[in-house]
Amino acid sequence: MYFLDSWLRPTDKGIEWGSGRSTAWLASRVGYLARVEHDESWSSKVRLMIQEQGLQDRVQSYRRPLDESYEGVAEVFSGQELDFALVDGRRRLACTRAVLLKIKPGGILILDNAERYIANAIMGTYSTVIGHRDHVDPAWELILGELESWRSVLTTNRIWDTRIWVKPQ
Repeated sequence: MYFLDSWLRPTDKGIEWGSGRSTAWLASRVGYLARVEHDESWSSKVRLMIQEQGLQDRVQSYRRPLDESYEGVAEVFSGQELDFALVDGRRRLACTRAVLLKIKPGGILILDNAERYIANAIMGTYSTVIGHRDHVDPAWELILGELESWRSVLTTNRIWDTRIWVKPQ
C-alpha cells in the first residue's frame, strides 16, 4: 500500500472489485470510487464501515451477482476515465479484461493476489503454494500480452503478490 499511498491523488477516480478495508482506505485518498461486491451481507458491512468514516459521498456501491454483470460495471465508465482499477474480487480475469480500455493513459491496473495466476519471475516460481498453478492460464497469457507495453511493479510479502501496471501515455 506504500506505493498506492504515494501514487493516488485526491482527484483520482477508480473502481474496485472486491470491497473491504481497502475500500475505506482508497476512498479516503481519492475523489471517487466505484466498489463492486457480489455478497449482500459483506457489502452491507463495508457500507457501514464507509459511513462510519464519513466517506459515503466518495463511494458508489454496486452489488452484482457473479455473472457478466459483475465485471460489466466497468461499462458505466465511458472511454478512458479511470485513474486506477483494483481487481481484488471474483472473476478477476473477466474484470481485468473489462477494465483495460477504461483506464487513462498514465493510470494503473492493480491485481491483488496475482500469484494465483502469474508466476513471480523474480523468485523463479510462484510466491506461495497457496493457490499454486503449474502454468499460466492461456487466457491470462493473452491479458499479459496486452499488458506487455505497460510498465509494471511487483510487490510481494513472499506469500501474496500484488502486480501494478501503468498504462502507457
